[in-house]
Amino acid sequence: MARVTDAEVKAIKAVSIDTTPFIDAANLIVSDINSKCGKSFDETRLTQIELYLSAHYAGTFAPELVSEKFENGTNVYHVGSSSLSGVMSDKYGQMANMLSEGCLAELDKSPATVDFL
Repeated sequence: MARVTDAEVKAIKAVSIDTTPFIDAANLIVSDINSKCGKSFDETRLTQIELYLSAHYAGTFAPELVSEKFENGTNVYHVGSSSLSGVMSDKYGQMANMLSEGCLAELDKSPATVDFL
């Protein structure tokens, strides 16, 4: 069961979309973080990691408007860092990574595997 709510995510990341799918994804990662990282985070810290990781995931689908020109209709959106990737690409992912003591960035480096039967 998720540790955070849509309203809590929207309190730190202004988005108009439903963040529930991003909360669910973050919850899956955070629920296994102690075993995957060899850590022993308490529920308070796990909740904070889940909150910022949810905001990070939501931000990849709903980038922040950073400027807008009214005369010719130009909009500029911030979608993360151009030099960083994965969880480190925005301030929400960086915060989640810091709270996880670097575990999330290390998990980002892990190659994905597919097993065939």
